[in-house]
Amino acid sequence: MRLRVALESRDVNQLASLYHWPGASSRGAESIMGSLARTAAKGVYAVEVEPGPGAGPRRR
Repeated sequence: MRLRVALESRDVNQLASLYHWPGASSRGAESIMGSLARTAAKGVYAVEVEPGPGAGPRRR
């Protein structure tokens, strides 16, 4: 839900709040923010989200 709101509102800061930042260097963070800004500016028509490693079994 938060991802959808961030994408629909084209809010790069909301997108950034969903990113897992630990371990990102300053240069890496700048690059990631650039990617997030481009994604937010474009808008998104469809997003498919899959659970990450260790997320447990998928419910159907």
